Parts: sequence; structure tokens; C-alpha cells
Amino acid sequence: MGSLRFLHLANYHSDNIGNGALIAGTERVLREDLGRELTFIPEPWADYTALGAKPFDAAFVERVNREADVLLVGAAVTLDGRAQYGHTGMRFNLPLPLWERIDKPIIFYAISHRHWPLQTYHHAHRLAETLRYVESRPHILFSVRHDGTKEWLEGLLGFASPKVAAIPDPALFVPTEEAWHPELREDAINVVISLNNEDPVYRYGGPMQRLAWRGLGFLDQMLLTRAWRHFPEWRWRRRRFLTALAQALTQVARDWDLNLILCPHSTDDLAIMEEFIRRLPPRLAMYQVTCAGLLPESRSAYVYDLYRRADLALSMRIHSMSPALGLSTPVITLDSDTRMTQFMKTAGLGDFALQIFDPDLPAKVQHLMKFILTNKKELKKKIQKICTNMRQQTKAFNQNVASLLNVAT
Repeated sequence: MGSLRFLHLANYHSDNIGNGALIAGTERVLREDLGRELTFIPEPWADYTALGAKPFDAAFVERVNREADVLLVGAAVTLDGRAQYGHTGMRFNLPLPLWERIDKPIIFYAISHRHWPLQTYHHAHRLAETLRYVESRPHILFSVRHDGTKEWLEGLLGFASPKVAAIPDPALFVPTEEAWHPELREDAINVVISLNNEDPVYRYGGPMQRLAWRGLGFLDQMLLTRAWRHFPEWRWRRRRFLTALAQALTQVARDWDLNLILCPHSTDDLAIMEEFIRRLPPRLAMYQVTCAGLLPESRSAYVYDLYRRADLALSMRIHSMSPALGLSTPVITLDSDTRMTQFMKTAGLGDFALQIFDPDLPAKVQHLMKFILTNKKELKKKIQKICTNMRQQTKAFNQNVASLLNVAT
């Protein structure tokens, strides 16, 4: 069989390194499983979703038909309910009549949602129409990440679609390149820490924020969110979490020589890293903390080699969690996002998922860190077995991809 060209709609040129894990992991497993020569044509999401970007229109359809054999809607946050997605209710906002003019198979590959409780999901009825359309078209495959997105989608729309498949996060399978990492210390326990400051009003919001959203939900939520940034509750809750994490690490550092490597995944993380460092004791902050570089998605193989070589990851970000596990690095998740909790439960690692506002967070972090460092070899074997099983689940879905493409070509 000849080669295939995939127009890969993904977060190319992103400042978020996690997008590199998604892109590289997706392309890797497809190359391994389809048994054909594949060419991936980069198509950045930002070309269509950034301020002033071009629309999904007839010109996009013509490009797909002219340049590609397959349209691959890559593993990114696609279901976030923004007001500008008036045609389909999702980030792939191509009007449905134009879908009819695409002559090639369409594959939605492990897409995900990011939608907070009480946040308005604009154009949900359009998303329902789009999913019903997908159900009726055999040349479209639709998969979501195995992180609770399927259940969330069913709850939002009020119906379950047999066309929606839940598959493992492709970032589990990110390739790495061996390199020298100056952040690592051979004589210490290297702990990679990813902190997350995206959507802070929602992520750290508390009872007052939820009460305000219930009472003022009729207002434009973008304006409401901007106004709420001046309300102190969410900042206080974020400080409380960072203080608890700092307390835990300070205690563990009394028994273990820790090298704490702060790993920003995007520019959002820089401010919270500085706030965290200020909560550490001066000696720990000055002599046992370093910071990895903030690199674009194209450098994912280098960045995730750092994760591969670490002893442990403390992860607030999904794409700190899943690539680390895929590389057999033990993880403790610090959950402010139900997707992380669901992923860890699905993987059979729910005991290593902690909620950031748990009143016993310092003690639980200490306990899990010491357990992992004491039982690292056995835990790595368990993680490898889990990830081997998830790789088989991905391979099973890719057999459906192969069948679709064999029929189409």
C-alpha cells in the first residue's frame, strides 16, 4: 500500500509543551499501527482560533481535498464551549453543510474538553447536531480521551452516542531523545514539579465563586470572570494550596536529599512558580530548587526526556501526568481538574491522585512521596504494565482507523 497524507489539525507552534506530547504521541502510534508510510501536514489550530484568524470555510475544504488523504483533528482541547463556535459548538467550527464537501475520511483523535462547573457551554445544541451528523457518516471516526470526556459529553448533551470512542491519551506515548539536562543531580532525588495557573478563577474558585456564578450566570461570563479576578477568595485558596505543598516538601526534604525541578509547561505557569518558591524555607529554595526552560512544542522530545530521567513527578498538569506515566516515572497528581482524577482512576492509580484543597494534603503528599521512593522499582513495573495495556487499547482503536482508510483508499 502507498503512503498516506494526513492534514493534522493540532496545536503546532504552541508555547505549551504538552501540545508537543499530544502531536508526537499521536503521530507515533499511527505510524506504528497502520503499517504504511505516513506524511503529516501540520495545520496549526491557532490559524483558525486566534484573534483575527481565518475561518473554517470552503477554502479549508478545498485544501483538505487537494492536499490530503485524511483530515486528522488532533488530540487537543476541542470541546470548550466558546461563544465564537456558533456552527458546531466546538473548536472545529466548520459549518455542517461544508462537511458534506470533504471527500476524505475525517478522524477526531482523542480530543478532550475543558469546561468548569457552572461555566456556560455556548451552542451546546449545535454540538448535539454535529454529533448526530457524525453518527450518520461512516467515513468519520470520533474519539475522545479516556479522561471522563465521554461521560461529560453525555451529561452535557443528554444522550449517549455509540459513535464516541474513549481512548488513552496519546501523550502517554511521547517519544524522547536522550540528552544532557543540567537541572538533574545524580546525587539527589530528582522531583519534577508542574504547577498550573490556567483559568485561575475557576481552578481555585471556592464557595463564593460558585454562589456568584449561580446568581449571576445570566451575565456575560467573560466579563464576570474578569471582574472576579479582583475578588480575593480564589487567590487566598491558591496560596493555601501552595503553602500546603511547600510544607509537605519541606518535611520530605528532612529525610531525603531532594532536587526540586520546576517545569513550566506554558507562560501561565511562571507566576505560580514564583509564588510557590516564596513559600519554601530559604535554604531549600536557594540550594534545592532549579527550573527547566520554557520551550515550544517542537522541543517535546527533549523536555520529556527530563521526565523520563526523574525519580518522581508532582503534576498539576495533564501533560505532566500522562507522559510521565508513559515513560514509567511515578506520578502524584495534584488535582484541580476532574479530568486528571478520572484518568488516574481509569488507569488503576487512583490512590496517587490528590485533591489540592484536601485539608490533609501535606500529610498525604509526604506519605505518597515516601512510599514511591521506597518502592520505586515495584511501582515502575506496575506502571509499565498499565501503560502496556493502554497501548493495546490504542492499537485496537487504530485498527478501526486502518479499516476506514483501507476502504477509503
